[in-house]
Amino acid sequence: MPRTLNQLRVRDDLATLLQEAGVPFVISTNDMNVRRLRQQAGRAVAYGLPYENALKSITADAARYFKLDDRGSLSVGLRADLVVWSGDPLEPQSYVEALWIAGQLQQPGHRQRQLARSYLDAPVSH
Repeated sequence: MPRTLNQLRVRDDLATLLQEAGVPFVISTNDMNVRRLRQQAGRAVAYGLPYENALKSITADAARYFKLDDRGSLSVGLRADLVVWSGDPLEPQSYVEALWIAGQLQQPGHRQRQLARSYLDAPVSH
């Protein structure tokens, strides 16, 4: 998504074009808002990138790009980081149901869930 005038020529189908040309790539948010990463991968699918390739571009391919050879896929001997989603991980409505980092189950209380609950539990005023 363009954020400045310098990015106006950004194409939504760029990942698809790169793949078709045989150019290795990863999908990134280009900023610190990593929550948008799944959305960007989903947009790439909407514009022609195969689903499996979009998922790999934010997991295994990204790990390989950053030389994190001990992670990025579920394989014997690799670091066990795992996310269980409520639905399709590339759908914005999906949320994390369980998370393991380095094989350790993490506690589920994160800020987005707390914020959502504060609105859902708030009394309705008429």
